[in-house]
Amino acid sequence: MVPSLAYPPYHHPAGGGAGASVVVGDDAFIGSNASLVAPVEIGAGATVGAGSVVSREVPVGKLTLTRAKQITLDHWRRPYKKEPRSG
Repeated sequence: MVPSLAYPPYHHPAGGGAGASVVVGDDAFIGSNASLVAPVEIGAGATVGAGSVVSREVPVGKLTLTRAKQITLDHWRRPYKKEPRSG
C-alpha cells in the first residue's frame, strides 16, 4: 500500500500566454501521465484519472476522466514509404 501524499495548493505560471496558469487545489489527486493544459484549475479534493488530458476546470471534489473510446478500423492500412529509385 502506498501512503497518501498531501501537497499544498499549487500555482504554476505556464508559458501559454498572458495569464495562462495551472492551479491545483488542496488534496487534489492527479493520476500518472495526466496532462494539464493551461489555463486550467483543478479544484480542492478533485481527482484526475491517469492518462487524462485536462483542458477545462475540474470541479471541487469531482472525478474527471478524459479518454476516448477504443475503436478498431478493419480496412485501415499503414502507409509505407516508396522504395528509393536506383540509378
